[in-house]
Amino acid sequence: YNGNVITMNPVTNVQEAIAVEDGKIVAVGADASVLAIKDKETVLINLTGRTLMPGFVDAHAHLFQQAAVDGQSLEDVQTNYLMNGITTLGEPTVEEEVLKVLQDFSNSGKLIMNMNLYLRYNNNCNDPGDEWFIDYPATSDFDATFRIAGVKIFTDGGTCGTIAALTFEYPAGGYGDLFLSQQTLEDMLTIVNDNGYQALLHAQGDAAVNRSLDALAEIMGSSGNPLRHRIDHNSFINPVDMSRYSDI
Repeated sequence: YNGNVITMNPVTNVQEAIAVEDGKIVAVGADASVLAIKDKETVLINLTGRTLMPGFVDAHAHLFQQAAVDGQSLEDVQTNYLMNGITTLGEPTVEEEVLKVLQDFSNSGKLIMNMNLYLRYNNNCNDPGDEWFIDYPATSDFDATFRIAGVKIFTDGGTCGTIAALTFEYPAGGYGDLFLSQQTLEDMLTIVNDNGYQALLHAQGDAAVNRSLDALAEIMGSSGNPLRHRIDHNSFINPVDMSRYSDI
């Protein structure tokens, strides 16, 4: 109480107090209305004018996967996220063996933050992938703590000894590493889209961004973007492509 409680509600965005019982928010509002429901067991926290916000969403991180591969504590990773205010996480490029480790962590009841997984199609070295992910359907419940949200596709370099694909030449020569032809990318996106996954496209250079936008426009047509297909990184963008993000 006695704070600025950010609700993200466009009508009543900033309130003064919030009440929590058994891990659930039960009231948000003015100090007087929220404090009226307290009892002798209520723990009161005076914010003294400070701001309380909802948990942050980190849409693209790899710490859980790294811990799973290295045999480190997933609980320690989760604690670190929560202590920094991150309560929802996107984990892209998940391999099948890592998926099973994370599933076990969730099934054990230890996962308390929201985790959205993007399963690997091809990888950052452009090793060709297959459709193994179809054995793990996308999760339609958006309130689920553990979700298979989509599929990750690499369209250009940036790691694994490869570099971003550009339309202009690097000072040392070359145009970078553009992984997929237009048709191949469209075929991959069609499989992802038709099976209900959100596509997460890795595109660093402007050539990869342009190809990704072209492919998305082709496979979505006039249907819009109900699955929220997305392009991550976007490190170099040709100005002529800027408006296409919103148009597509």
